[in-house]
Amino acid sequence: MSAVAAQSGPSAALRFARGVNVGLAVFLVLYGTIAVLQPSYFEVEGFLNFLRRAAPLIILACGQLFVIAGGGFDLSMGSLVTLTVLGGSMLAGGNPDNTWWTIGVLYLIGLGVGLVNGLVVTLLKVPSIIATLGMLLSLNGAALMWSGGAPRGYLPENFRAFGRLV
Repeated sequence: MSAVAAQSGPSAALRFARGVNVGLAVFLVLYGTIAVLQPSYFEVEGFLNFLRRAAPLIILACGQLFVIAGGGFDLSMGSLVTLTVLGGSMLAGGNPDNTWWTIGVLYLIGLGVGLVNGLVVTLLKVPSIIATLGMLLSLNGAALMWSGGAPRGYLPENFRAFGRLV
């Protein structure tokens, strides 16, 4: 007589986990943890404060989405943000009259960095992770050299108001 081994299917926990969106589950766990540690987080104002602080990262993530969807990877975004924030405060110098040309210069810096990254990857056939790693180091060095190692200056109120509008 032959014994047939009973094949057992996946456990109930595994079947449940397959149907759960992992990103949503992680978000809910983090949201719950933060809400327990900071009760005001459940209030509308607390959540809006969180969104205000997360907005720049959300914008960066949306930009990175296009790069990743195209099969690349951009490591230089954080350093570009550092350089533009530092440059913005130093160029504006707290003077409201400097706001608009400072914003223009910062856009040109971002456009230039993106153009250089794109040309290095497409024309020179350098892998995007290597090209953007080089740009990350270059931008960090430029920010350090420009600031002398310590941030100076501050943004005028109309510069901040423009940032809130966008």
